[in-house]
Amino acid sequence: MFDKHREEHFRRLLRSGPILEIKLFQVNDYFFEFPEKGQWVIDGGVELVFAKGICCMGWNSREEIMAMEDYGFNQMFDSTEYMQLENDNILKLKSYLIQEITNIEFITREFDFIKDYTMTKIVENRVVGMNLEFENGSKLQIAFINYQLEESDAPKDYYYDVTGELLVSIKGDVEIDN
Repeated sequence: MFDKHREEHFRRLLRSGPILEIKLFQVNDYFFEFPEKGQWVIDGGVELVFAKGICCMGWNSREEIMAMEDYGFNQMFDSTEYMQLENDNILKLKSYLIQEITNIEFITREFDFIKDYTMTKIVENRVVGMNLEFENGSKLQIAFINYQLEESDAPKDYYYDVTGELLVSIKGDVEIDN
């Protein structure tokens, strides 16, 4: 559930200073990387590490959906079967973002969930993405998405989905349908 209290908590965390570290985590062998677009589509999570804490967006094993939490991916994902992605393109991402965040936009959607064994449905407001802008005008977009995929093609027709994958983009805004 993403309410006003949680929103303010994450706003304080994201504005607590520059991002000290960015970590991308992948749970499968394959992911999409588009260095010319500054985009990654991963199945795992992204950690933004600040002096006062962590903002992690990724797969939460306990809830079995993508979520935003204030603790590390290793606590969200109940398995050790993941890897931290590290290559030249990701190193560029890390160096690009060592600045103060000046604007934060959370994207939320309402989802129907089964509450318990009685099969009672509840509606919860959940974060599906966030757009960050930095003091030099650069941007970072992180979103829970799904997409269309055809053989020998890149993902396209992105749409918000808390059961899908994670989009990370540093160059402009990627269009995502509701």
